[in-house]
Amino acid sequence: MDNLDRLISIIIYADIVGYSSMMQEDENQALLKLKHFEEVIKLQSEKFDGEIVKAYGDGCLMLFKSAVSAIKCAISIQKNLREEPYVPLRIGIHVGEIVRKDHDIFGDGVNIASRIESMGVANSVLISSDIYVLIKNHPEFNTVKIGEFTFNNIERDITLYAISNDELTIPIIKDMKGKGSIKKSTSLLSKRNMRLLWIPVLMVGALMFYKLSNFPLNESEIESSDTIEKSIAVLPLVNLNSKDENQEWFSDGVTQEIIDELAKIKTVTVTAFTTSFQYKNPSISYIAIANELNVNYLISGSSRIFGDSIRLSIELFNPHSKERIWNETFNEVMKNAPSIQLSIAKQVAKSLNIKLTSDEKKSLEKPNTIDGEAFNLFLKSKAEFMSLTPEGFSKSIEMLERAIDLDPNYSQAYTLLAFILDFQTGSWFGGNRSTSETVSITTPYIEKSIALNPKSSDIYLVRAHSNLYVKGLIRDAKKDVEYALALNSWPRVPTNYCICTVVSTYVALGDLQKAKEYANLGRKVDPGNIFIFWDRASIHMIEGEMQKAQALYEEALQVMDIPFFHFFVGLSYYHDGQFTKALKYFEKAFESDEIPIHYNVAYLSNSYYMLGNKVESERYRLELERRIASGAHQVNLAMAMISAVQGNVDETLTWLEKAQEKSEYSFAYMVHADPLFKPLYEEPRFVEIRRKMQYYE
Repeated sequence: MDNLDRLISIIIYADIVGYSSMMQEDENQALLKLKHFEEVIKLQSEKFDGEIVKAYGDGCLMLFKSAVSAIKCAISIQKNLREEPYVPLRIGIHVGEIVRKDHDIFGDGVNIASRIESMGVANSVLISSDIYVLIKNHPEFNTVKIGEFTFNNIERDITLYAISNDELTIPIIKDMKGKGSIKKSTSLLSKRNMRLLWIPVLMVGALMFYKLSNFPLNESEIESSDTIEKSIAVLPLVNLNSKDENQEWFSDGVTQEIIDELAKIKTVTVTAFTTSFQYKNPSISYIAIANELNVNYLISGSSRIFGDSIRLSIELFNPHSKERIWNETFNEVMKNAPSIQLSIAKQVAKSLNIKLTSDEKKSLEKPNTIDGEAFNLFLKSKAEFMSLTPEGFSKSIEMLERAIDLDPNYSQAYTLLAFILDFQTGSWFGGNRSTSETVSITTPYIEKSIALNPKSSDIYLVRAHSNLYVKGLIRDAKKDVEYALALNSWPRVPTNYCICTVVSTYVALGDLQKAKEYANLGRKVDPGNIFIFWDRASIHMIEGEMQKAQALYEEALQVMDIPFFHFFVGLSYYHDGQFTKALKYFEKAFESDEIPIHYNVAYLSNSYYMLGNKVESERYRLELERRIASGAHQVNLAMAMISAVQGNVDETLTWLEKAQEKSEYSFAYMVHADPLFKPLYEEPRFVEIRRKMQYYE
């Protein structure tokens, strides 16, 4: 055939969302948006060395020689189109063979790019797995894996990723209405912007769940919560400061504080921060958000910091009736910031005709701190803690200590400080402190927090975490867990300090039924929570259901790419007999971690041992011996892991006895969560180890 040219190209397909409706509503405005779109794509395609092959009214087809240039162009296009007049554009990118004829192009590559674009939402950039392979090693791009899709008239299934740079929108599954459908078993992202979601989660150490008047013990009770009349979601406050001012910690932190105060009102259901945070910079309507969250009311607003002053604009409205119920602007000096959320909670109650109990009135009169700078330091410390790096931990601890100096009665600061210091003990996140040293440091903070606020469930859950992971005393942890749940100062289930402590305590006791109950409860109440994936995966691994464990661990890893999750994904593959695949994850964790997790080093040795490479296996075993010789703590359990794989039962038990004697961090949990130690359960020496850590009544 004449004039045919076949080549491999990077293909961008772009389309304005809802342009026909725009024309019906306001033709002049729609034409203005179209002109803006045409100007932007022309300028940006030239800037990034692309070619506009087709420009067809409200869409276009572009070709690039480089995947990197194509994605940079797509990001820049979306950024420019967010400026007025705003143009809601979706973009799909694929690489494939095209057939060029005269001034037109054809081929499967074009068809696939078109279908990928159709699955997007306004302000999104979706790419195929083929593009992902080309750019995954480019750190300037952030991606979120969505899942595997089947497309109309396309023979193969294609995995889609969303680019998450520069405030791009990440679609949630229910919003993806294009020319295809997700394979349910592969769905990795059912909520909006999961990567952003984990910023607030990790700020406070893990999981946050909200609102019932009594703690539900089964799913039927949870279902009944849907009928509660007054249910509210607080959408993340919009930060009006520029990005250069770096004030996002304040708007996010204040949003969380508002939720915490509203949650004190027992007759109101408040959506978890981890769930409502997914609607930061939403691309869907308020009514759609309310329907997705199953709430009657929404609170939205903005925050801005001006030197020593703040401005909060807050609105309570009914998205179903479109009724604005209450709105107010707070202009306050920073020192009054801790009291604003109390005023908001009380005004919401008044506007919704909620009669507060005397205890609720009392709780909404007393701010957590009277010092504005201490309040700011507390919010900043959570933002630093979320990094899960030694540097972030150190900064967070320093800020909390300064907050306590400013307000010695700030119970929240004592609680969070004890929790972070606990985390700093083991090698999970780069720590190297003996457990006895940690106990001596954290105990005064725990006791002070209890003295200041003895009815706070949070501090007892933190003490449970200390008893389980630091001291290795399971029954003491169980007592604290049960007391925390009985106090029920949370509106629904553990808010700030990790329901995984509850699940892990029952795992350590061998009560998997109870562990499942709380893990399922967490999933039901707040399904986007990353550590619920981890909890459920660990239970599956203990029960030998490795494929289910792998899927859940990998979901967690897709959301938060940290060595902790790499290790557990590798562990699930190792116990599935897939040693080569396990190595990939263990090696990634080893390379990424400043102080590689001791257990991860042990399983590098074990994987090479199982693959017959005794030289590499011995190299990693010697690495742990060098750590012990240099004074590293928390290494004995890792040595036991190596001895167990090599069949040295007496040596394994000796290492386990040393680990138990030193109360190594997470020992009481790991010896029950790791299937490696199951063959030892009936050994008399192992029975004695369990007795010392209160496994038996």
